[in-house]
Amino acid sequence: MIAILSPAKKLNEHKPFPENLPFTEPVFIDRAASLTEKLKKFTPEQLTELMGISAKLAELNAERFQQWSTQGSYPAVFLYDGDTYKGLDIETFPTEKLPDLQAHVRIISGLYGILRPLDLIMPYRLEMKTPLPLEGFKNLQSYWRDAVTGLLRKELQGRPLINLASKEYAAVVDESRLEAPVVHIDFKDYNRGAYRTIGLLAKRARGNMARWIALNKPQKPEDLKHFEGLGYRFAPEVSDEHKMVFIRRQ
Repeated sequence: MIAILSPAKKLNEHKPFPENLPFTEPVFIDRAASLTEKLKKFTPEQLTELMGISAKLAELNAERFQQWSTQGSYPAVFLYDGDTYKGLDIETFPTEKLPDLQAHVRIISGLYGILRPLDLIMPYRLEMKTPLPLEGFKNLQSYWRDAVTGLLRKELQGRPLINLASKEYAAVVDESRLEAPVVHIDFKDYNRGAYRTIGLLAKRARGNMARWIALNKPQKPEDLKHFEGLGYRFAPEVSDEHKMVFIRRQ
């Protein structure tokens, strides 16, 4: 099976990583380069309006786009540093198991389309919801949909796709064309008298499940029922064949 994750807005360009790993190049590097050429034309002030970010962040990302190169400098799974990647905890991931992470995890990206964990990329910020003007496409989701869906269909070959991404990024994948089962995962914590999805906690759990999948290599969606990372447990009473819910009561 393959699990998909969202990227992270927060990046860590100082996180150490082994230099002798079998790094790879993003599959859609040419399409990413095309997007970057468009983004290089935006001033920091225009990026502030386009992305809804602060002037300081706009200055940083304008500089990043100007310095962007097809020759990436950071493996994606080490560069991303948000809550999902706190849960994945790449710093303690066994080096000898990184090929399994590379095989079983994909990251949907606004700039790169889809990434393997060890794809070398450049620091950037481009959320999938960013209303970047694109000739012939309604938005970034439509820009990437055919390419990402086609690649996943080829990689899955009928094996399950485990959706650990947010709605914004998962929407890039056209499930009807995958020719493979898709299982959506939800994590809920007991809060104010009911089980609720709490953003930060759910993100960490998604990353932790991606880690678990790479280390344990489950074959069928039913095998995910054994996941107990971060104290969550499978809740069959609120799950079905298309959606598996894991709950935690602290």
